[in-house]
Amino acid sequence: MYPRGVIALIFCLIFLFPETDLQAGNSAGGAWAGFYTSGSLHRDDKGPWRYGFYGDTRYQDRGEGINQFVLLPAIGYRINSKLTFWGGYTYFRSLKENAPAVNENRLFQQVSWKINRWQRTNISSRTRLEQRSRHEVEDIDFRLRQQFRLEHRFAANMDLKYIVADEFFYHMRDTDWTRQGWGQNRFYTGLGWDRHYVRVELLYMHQTYRARNRTNPVNHLLLAILKW
Repeated sequence: MYPRGVIALIFCLIFLFPETDLQAGNSAGGAWAGFYTSGSLHRDDKGPWRYGFYGDTRYQDRGEGINQFVLLPAIGYRINSKLTFWGGYTYFRSLKENAPAVNENRLFQQVSWKINRWQRTNISSRTRLEQRSRHEVEDIDFRLRQQFRLEHRFAANMDLKYIVADEFFYHMRDTDWTRQGWGQNRFYTGLGWDRHYVRVELLYMHQTYRARNRTNPVNHLLLAILKW
């Protein structure tokens, strides 16, 4: 079956990525803990309007003691069972030792699309356009984020699923604090567990991003996400 072959290939890539990064001497570890909830704004759950809320805390140990926090509320409009349009706001805060805190505000528009389903395998897409601003600069950064995600449920236990996803970030213009072009890439893989209204995901994330005046850093991160 094709999904099994895809999963095997992804596992091979996971083991190759860390080896390359360690050889480059430019990798670091860390962990993120997140929470997500969504649902209908209608009592009978039949109307189109939806709500969503996401939050996480992040620790990335690169010898700088970086800690980050994200809050993201959103309102969505469901066109049908496969397509939903979202609009929302993101607050991002980054704390670094011996440096001022970074506070970032983002407005965003998003399209969530459940592309297809084959028996126990689901493929979905998330396209998000962000307008990012920071308190210390005047320019607004326009950033496009494209994610594709595959979920495959195990026949022996349908509550358990394998997850693999990739998200690409692209800056659409030059600003005082960003450069046009590729910004970062996040590759995810791991396991998810669903039971009734509770979902838990434990993932590994390989994050590569563009940095000024140095080789692009790489983070190897553990993600623990609770969805309700």
